[in-house]
Amino acid sequence: MRRAGGLCTRAARAARTFGTTILPKEGYERQPWANGLGHTDEVAVCTHAKNARAPFAWRISMADLAAPGGPFSRLENVDRVLTMLDGTCKLSVDGAGFVNLPRFVPFTFPGDVPTDSVVSTPTGRDLNCMVDRSCFRADVQVRTSLDGPRQYALHCKHCVMFITALGGPARIRVGRTALDVEGKALKHAADEHALGKEDTLMCYADGFTEYPQVQQVHVMQGRACFMHLTYTDRKEAW
Repeated sequence: MRRAGGLCTRAARAARTFGTTILPKEGYERQPWANGLGHTDEVAVCTHAKNARAPFAWRISMADLAAPGGPFSRLENVDRVLTMLDGTCKLSVDGAGFVNLPRFVPFTFPGDVPTDSVVSTPTGRDLNCMVDRSCFRADVQVRTSLDGPRQYALHCKHCVMFITALGGPARIRVGRTALDVEGKALKHAADEHALGKEDTLMCYADGFTEYPQVQQVHVMQGRACFMHLTYTDRKEAW
């Protein structure tokens, strides 16, 4: 994907116009790891935010792993949330004992401390959500059709959410409500999106309104990882 000073250009244009857009797996851009020991498939990246101290404001990516594993790239001022998609892996973070990473269970750790991995299957694959902790925070959950809907607040230009289908296709329903300054509903809309395995749905507040949007998201079929990224000071975002 092309990048700009904020959101990825293609994703940002579609998202600001329509509120949601699908990022297909085939469009992810392959990038080398910072330590040069492998590659990642970049889903989306925000390369700049005011007061950012890390190499990026946020980044969503997937990576292929291989036995026997090895050290992770060290990324200053970055918090990471890793979700195993396939294979078996365990991590040692900052010299602590190794922790097994169950499939589809998000694991949060600082990206700027020594981290080693052991991959006990021939190959593996993971999903990474990374944010500059000085300006963003990430809420990552894996949900299925049994979990029911969850509500998120998306504020124009300051919050973004990615929903990635895990383990197979998924069907996602997104209901959107725009609120006025008093919290009263101005308009409602809802739509459904069919995702192939590892496709990603991007949800973004409408760029043409000052008002926040409340999004109610429901996995109608399959399993998906919800990654909700929030700027920690909305008044100073860009």
